[in-house]
Amino acid sequence: MSKMTMPDQRPQSDTTQSFLRSVGHRLHSTRLGDLLIAGGLITSEQLHQALSIQKTTREPLGKILVREGTLSAVQLYRKLTEQWCLKVSAAGLTMMMQMVTPNSARAEEHALSNVQLAVTAATQMGAHAVRSQADTPRQQQIRVASFQRHYGGPTKVQAQQYAMALPANAAAAIAPAAAPTMAAPVAAVRPQLAPQGSGLFGTAEVRSNDITAFTKWTTVMARFEDQMRTQNASPRVQAWKASMQRLRGQSAAQQVAAVNDYINKTTYIEDRQNYSKSDYWATPIEFFSRGGDCEDFAIAKYASLRALGFAADKMRIAIVQDKIKNIPHAILIVYTNEGTFVLDNQDKRTRSAEDVNRYKPIFSINSKSWWLHKDGGNA
Repeated sequence: MSKMTMPDQRPQSDTTQSFLRSVGHRLHSTRLGDLLIAGGLITSEQLHQALSIQKTTREPLGKILVREGTLSAVQLYRKLTEQWCLKVSAAGLTMMMQMVTPNSARAEEHALSNVQLAVTAATQMGAHAVRSQADTPRQQQIRVASFQRHYGGPTKVQAQQYAMALPANAAAAIAPAAAPTMAAPVAAVRPQLAPQGSGLFGTAEVRSNDITAFTKWTTVMARFEDQMRTQNASPRVQAWKASMQRLRGQSAAQQVAAVNDYINKTTYIEDRQNYSKSDYWATPIEFFSRGGDCEDFAIAKYASLRALGFAADKMRIAIVQDKIKNIPHAILIVYTNEGTFVLDNQDKRTRSAEDVNRYKPIFSINSKSWWLHKDGGNA
């Protein structure tokens, strides 16, 4: 007689626990980028590009996506509302899981405190929703004005609808931390579009002359100017200046190649090891003393060519995606009458931009402007 396979008769508590954990995993995936991708509003590539920009500007992800035209302000606010609702649901589910399927080894010791934490979290989140509905007309006007100032586009009625529907702290979650000191309102910036496919590496470019949001870039150049005033006589600075002086009288292409060779001799070292930070933009003086990573090489090359008389608007620090290593990278682009050159710490040779196909540009910047890069025709 063949052995009969018995149906799975796991205790109901195990089934319930499995179900709750499955739902809980979904509810805890409340990151804005994940929700936008899951909703089909953006692609993984668009999210990656926005996160690369965010790493430099420290702006909220939502603001970057709206400014680039990847997402409308109305779509963003709807998704933020969904994000908030998921967080509230997750808090409630946490409490339910602790009450329905406690771990016997820790039930007596932690059950009460876990329930109290879950209730507190849910209560605090719910209070935000109540407060948003109870805002005074003046508070609602302030939130509507904030929406329009940062995003433009939606009508006053639409903005007010979303301002009333969102938790009171949702606008702060996507607005700059220090709005009065950040860039001018998006609506006030007039982007300039380059002809399709004529931009860096065949991309379409959108140019803006407002670089105030790129605080890492602006502060590193300000620090460099201060250091040049206070450390100009140091042996390290004098050696650098002497090396640049020897290049005067050469052609632009020769100077570009020589600067690339000179800077690439410096030791490469990750920021985490060098400065105990995940991302630090070093001045050329810091770079010559301590070494640096890719953007530090690009900045030092930019400063060196500026010292040789190259115009700022003929150079750009470019943040790109390395298609071979699949990581962000920084290079220097130099435009001359002899061609456009790529200066790269990963390549000892100075290459013509036409010969480089390893990189996909995300954005580029100099002391006057910045450019957003997209696949030809999609800017």
